[in-house]
Amino acid sequence: TETTGGADTTAATTATQTSGGDTTTATTETPTTADANAGVPADAKAFADPGGAYTISVNPAWEEGSVSAPRIWYTDQPKDGFRDNANVLIENLPRTVPIDEYLALSLKNAPTLIKGFTVQSQEKITLANGDEGVRLQYSGSISNSPVFTFLALVTVSDSRAATVTFTAPPARFDTSVKSVEPYLRSID
Repeated sequence: TETTGGADTTAATTATQTSGGDTTTATTETPTTADANAGVPADAKAFADPGGAYTISVNPAWEEGSVSAPRIWYTDQPKDGFRDNANVLIENLPRTVPIDEYLALSLKNAPTLIKGFTVQSQEKITLANGDEGVRLQYSGSISNSPVFTFLALVTVSDSRAATVTFTAPPARFDTSVKSVEPYLRSID
């Protein structure tokens, strides 16, 4: 068995087996610690919450909005009276909660906050740091706002939940989310 790879590569483990004159070689690739932020765009700028609750990589072109909770970044210029945005919300939980339980409670509560709350898709994902998360796309309106489409990436660690959400009008959501989501997946 031979292992190769450098600090910024994937480790490749190669096993060679010989049986009856035939040689079989199999290579397995395993992400290394250096790949912890695989998929994060190269131009990303690291942001660390001043309270130490989270870190995230943001596009340097995004404009920082609210610096209080939730922290907001505007991901584009205003269009039709709205600025697409990403925000991070941290919730301290009263106890350790599995992500499935947290998500079930959040989905149960969402219609009380979002009028016309409709889940469009939901799937488990692996975040850039290797942690488990959930990717939830939904739509609805807040207060008397028009209907928006939201992408929320949720992760839970012990008794703390982190939700990073991208919001845009439905007409431009599909196009915009493609460039924003890789940054959102860097939540840690």
